[in-house]
Amino acid sequence: MIAGSVFDALTEFKDWQGAKICVALSQGTPWVLTVRADLPAERGDVRALRGLTFTAAEGPDLAFKQMLRSGGLDPENDLSIIDLPGAKERDVSFGVFAAEALTEGKIDGYWSNAMGAETAVSRGVGKIHVDVRRGDDPGDVRFATCLLYTSDAADEED
Repeated sequence: MIAGSVFDALTEFKDWQGAKICVALSQGTPWVLTVRADLPAERGDVRALRGLTFTAAEGPDLAFKQMLRSGGLDPENDLSIIDLPGAKERDVSFGVFAAEALTEGKIDGYWSNAMGAETAVSRGVGKIHVDVRRGDDPGDVRFATCLLYTSDAADEED
């Protein structure tokens, strides 16, 4: 059994295959999807993201990809998820850095915490497209941020 963030579980169990979630240690994932303010799409419409370019921090990107799959998109083929050069530097706040990239037109959106999202929203260059905390996501990503989980293999050991 392991206790950790949702992206720890998704690192070990792609698409939750083979994982058994025993307990959600907290509720309400903190990530939101911020997109260009001029994107003509209804909030929560994941399919409207097809063909666009996004960024997400390493780790939370796994939850982002899971959310996209739940919405009917293939994150490997239906859109681009890129790394932003410099985003992994020690003194960089990912959400603020991504908001700057959105402002500069380098990306169409980003997956970050609400503080990062607010940076683009308050500048007028971004809008919230999916707020997992508010139930906008199409699947089950909203239900847990920290989990106690085990694998199907644990049943075989009994």
